[in-house]
Amino acid sequence: MNTLVGDDSEPDLRVAVGIPSSIALAASQHVLAINLSVLAGVTLLAAVLAWFGAEGLVLRGVRPLLQVARQLHHGNLAARTGLPHSGGEVQQLAAAFDEMAGSLEQRVAERQRAEARLKALNEDLEKRIADRTRELERSNQELEEFAYAASHDLQEPLRMISGHLQLLERRYKGKLGEDANEFIHYAVDGAKRMDQLIVDLLAYSRVGTHGSPFVPVELDPIVARARENLTLRIDEAGAAIEVEPMPRVLGDAIQLTQLFQNLLSNAIKFRGGERPPVIQITCLPAPQDPERYWVIAVRDNGIGIASQHYERIFQIFQRLHTREEYAGTGIGLAICKRIVERHGGQIWLESSPGQGTTFRFTLPKA
Repeated sequence: MNTLVGDDSEPDLRVAVGIPSSIALAASQHVLAINLSVLAGVTLLAAVLAWFGAEGLVLRGVRPLLQVARQLHHGNLAARTGLPHSGGEVQQLAAAFDEMAGSLEQRVAERQRAEARLKALNEDLEKRIADRTRELERSNQELEEFAYAASHDLQEPLRMISGHLQLLERRYKGKLGEDANEFIHYAVDGAKRMDQLIVDLLAYSRVGTHGSPFVPVELDPIVARARENLTLRIDEAGAAIEVEPMPRVLGDAIQLTQLFQNLLSNAIKFRGGERPPVIQITCLPAPQDPERYWVIAVRDNGIGIASQHYERIFQIFQRLHTREEYAGTGIGLAICKRIVERHGGQIWLESSPGQGTTFRFTLPKA
């Protein structure tokens, strides 16, 4: 302590006390720390409450969307969120979701109606086609039966006409003058051609009306029988026929014999000039269906066929040459086509004029 002596007689006393600042501020700092801790705790608690509250609000808005999505996934296209369409983002999302679901339901309903209409149209069309097919089959059957009956009934009077004309030709040949002889010759020739035409028509109609049930058939004896039936023509033409081992097929033996006989006869008839016919018969599994079908080929070295006539030659009564050039009725290949189709196969050809022709056809395996 210091004593200051002034002018006055009474002494002036002052006391200076020194206190450290840390001690002086300790209490206020303690209070501030407590206040900050309380504020932090309140802030954290408020944040936690705000988080859970916001999550609850969002989940309450999103949960209906999830439920509707599941229902749509399971086919309930009428499902909706049920949330109001005005307000915050969640409500706007719900409105867009409901609009999408409504559009989807409408499109699916339109597609179902279109499918129902299409199904009804298809059923009606199938019924009409089936009815028309049955009608055509019945008409074809009646036509075939008529052609068979008419051809069969025509044979007897035609034989009588042909027989009397031939008798007239033999008895009065050279006695009635040149013109009469020529007329009788034309009449006899016409009767013979008519008889052959009727025979071929009967053969054509029999394919569909008088066929035998299909059974396993060995083609080797079938081809041999066809060659035997043409022995005279083969010898006259000097034809060489090469046949590979043939397989077993499922078919009508009589019709298959006629098929090979017609194709061999065709190859002999349309040979190229004085060149002897060379005919090859081969067989391979069908490339398109090797497990079920064989492809048989009959190849010749004849005059060939132009490509524009490939389809025409399989039509009945279609001829590419005059009777003076090549005899025939124009039914042989039509019969071949019908026989092959009855066996569930197809027939086609490959040819060039002057280069020969290859007929190919498919037959079912036995």
